This record gives sequence, C-alpha cells and structure tokens, in this order.
Amino acid sequence: MHQTARLKLVQGLRLEAAFSPETALPQDLAQVWNVGSSRIRKPDHFATLLEQRVIEAWLTYGEKAPSLSDAIVSIPLWDEPERMRLVVHRDLHRQPVIKELVTGLLTQHQQQPIRLQSP
Repeated sequence: MHQTARLKLVQGLRLEAAFSPETALPQDLAQVWNVGSSRIRKPDHFATLLEQRVIEAWLTYGEKAPSLSDAIVSIPLWDEPERMRLVVHRDLHRQPVIKELVTGLLTQHQQQPIRLQSP
C-alpha cells in the first residue's frame, strides 16, 4: 500500500546506491528519489528489500546480476568505467518512473561517469 502511494505521487521513491563522493544523483531525479546507502552491501539483502517493496530500485555494479528471484529484474546500464545495472521489482520495471530513472542515470553518466563506493 505504501509503495503504491509513493508511485502514484511519484515522490519518496527509494533508491539504494552508495554513490562515490565525486558523483551524485542528478538534481531532477533527486527531487523524486530518496537515495539510501546501507552499510550492508550483500546482494541477498537488497534482493529481499526489493521483494518486500521496502526499496524501489538498487543501483549496483558487477559483471552479472546476483542470483535473484523471478520477482526481480536486472537492467544493464553501461560497461565503462565499470559495469553497472539497476535492479528493480518485476512489477515496476516498465513503469514510467523507472524509465525516467534509467534515462536520467544514462544522461548523467555521459556527462560525468557515475561511480559507486567499493564495499
């Protein structure tokens, strides 16, 4: 219910991403997305948060997506300087707000590469 309200209002959506100090979420996206940076950096933890709809999206890096349930979708973003992907719940991955997030991240990355802090 809370996630439905956040999506309808397109505000207070939760993105988990440990941005490095030199990069950040673009300003227009920062108005819609609340960025969290958990001290727990285990893929299973984030998959559970997505499945339970505690967060709407998780920006992560790596060669391949961690083993995820059928409820989770991994969207490849770019390969340089490191391979990045956005992981979302299957119900959300075709929503306009996720498409806008992907477009905004790609645009920002072209201007200044987005990097995440190492675990």
